[in-house]
Amino acid sequence: MSGIRGSQTRGKLPPLSRQGDAAHSRSPFGTSSSSSGSSSIRRSSGGGRGTAAGRGKPSTSRLQEISIPEGMDEEQVGAADDSDGLDRRAKQLVLDSAFASMINDSDPDKFDRAKLVEILTAPYIEDSGDGIVALDPHALKKLFTTTSNLLQEMGVEGERKRLAMAGETGAIEEDYRQGLTSHATRLNKVQDSLEGVEHRFRETAHKAVRIGDRLSKMEGQRARAAEAMDLLEFFKVFEGLPEGFSEDQDTVVRYMKLLPPVFCDEDRRPEAATVLAKLKSITHELESKELDKAAKNLQAYSDFLEQELLDLFERAAGRSPPEVALMRECSDILFALNEGDHLQSRFVFFVVTQAACKQW
Repeated sequence: MSGIRGSQTRGKLPPLSRQGDAAHSRSPFGTSSSSSGSSSIRRSSGGGRGTAAGRGKPSTSRLQEISIPEGMDEEQVGAADDSDGLDRRAKQLVLDSAFASMINDSDPDKFDRAKLVEILTAPYIEDSGDGIVALDPHALKKLFTTTSNLLQEMGVEGERKRLAMAGETGAIEEDYRQGLTSHATRLNKVQDSLEGVEHRFRETAHKAVRIGDRLSKMEGQRARAAEAMDLLEFFKVFEGLPEGFSEDQDTVVRYMKLLPPVFCDEDRRPEAATVLAKLKSITHELESKELDKAAKNLQAYSDFLEQELLDLFERAAGRSPPEVALMRECSDILFALNEGDHLQSRFVFFVVTQAACKQW
């Protein structure tokens, strides 16, 4: 790197110079100057620019020295800095160039600072291509000062937004926690209500079962009471039959129309046998003289029904082939009437008679 020549022109990028050439070049800020007032850096043999990567960088004291024109103090320089427009242009460069995109789009862990410096300084440095680099130290100073200020402002603004977002996040989290607490409280209330409903439902079910049991018992009692009333009515009927009903079966047949339908209908013989068995059981248990007439009439009708069923059973057994279904029906009715006391002897007699007839 050959060295740095101080420039007396502020805010202007001098044209590229080639060892005494008088050519003029346009500055990035729209002004031009002669080569005699420029600062130039001869490119090293490696081809890199004057930084840590190959480009020369003037020291701070040297940069201040070459940036303050002769005959001006620091206050005048500050006033000139405010009016030269470099701050505005540098700020516009920072905000409008690829610098903003690089700041916004780059991963913080992979941020390339060398590339950032190259992007920022590119408009302030011109390379003629033959090893001579022209630059404006004052403009570069303004660029980095403005960039530093902008970065500080961005940091402050970012911190302010972070604090605001942290506050908003805290408020949202607090609202969310309160909402969760409220929902949990409501859920507990709903669960308690459901448990109460379930408890009442179980109590209602138990009460319904108890009521059902009571109704069943009451229904049984009602059925027994109704049956008792029917049995009393049957007693009255048999008690009111005329004299001589129990003398013989012909008399029974003659007065059959005076009996209730259950005793007259042949299809209801099983029911009639069950009723007769209950009536006879009651008369045997009571053994009252007031029931003698009813008991005799009951026995007469019972003997009549038994004889009729025995004859029917014998006729069904004597047919070829025997009517087994009719025989079973007759035997069931007889067992309900008097447990088949005479059925067994009648059937044995019938079998023996049939066997004897076959031998003869």
